[in-house]
Amino acid sequence: MSEPWPPPAQNPYAAGAPYGHVRPRSGNALSVVSLVFGILGCLLLPLGTAFVLSFVLGVPALVCGIIALVRAGQGAGGKGLAIAGTSLGGLALVGAVLLAAIATAQSRSLDDCIAKATTPEEQISCSLTR
Repeated sequence: MSEPWPPPAQNPYAAGAPYGHVRPRSGNALSVVSLVFGILGCLLLPLGTAFVLSFVLGVPALVCGIIALVRAGQGAGGKGLAIAGTSLGGLALVGAVLLAAIATAQSRSLDDCIAKATTPEEQISCSLTR
C-alpha cells in the first residue's frame, strides 16, 4: 500500500542545536597553570624579599609548562600558553636566584663591615652605606 501523502519537506532554516555546535574542550589546563604561576613569579621579583615566592612559584610554572608542552605535542592544545608559562617560570627562577645571590653578598659585606667597626657610630655608618 502506498503512502497517502509524501514525507514532509525539510525546513532549510531550522536550527540544529539551540546554541550551535559545541566543540569539545581541547585545552590543556597545565599550560594555563604554568602561565599563571609564571606571571605571578615574575611580578613578585621586584618586591624586596618576595624573590623567595618567585622561586616557589617559578618551580611549578616550569614543571607544569614542560608537562603541558609534552601533552601539546600529543595533540592536547595550549602549546603557546605552555611556552609562555615555561619561559616566565624560568625567568622567575633565574631572577630569584640572582636576587638571592645579590642579597647574600650584600649581607656578608654588611656583616664584615660591622665586625670591623669599633664604635657604634661606625656600625651605624656601615648600615647606612651598605
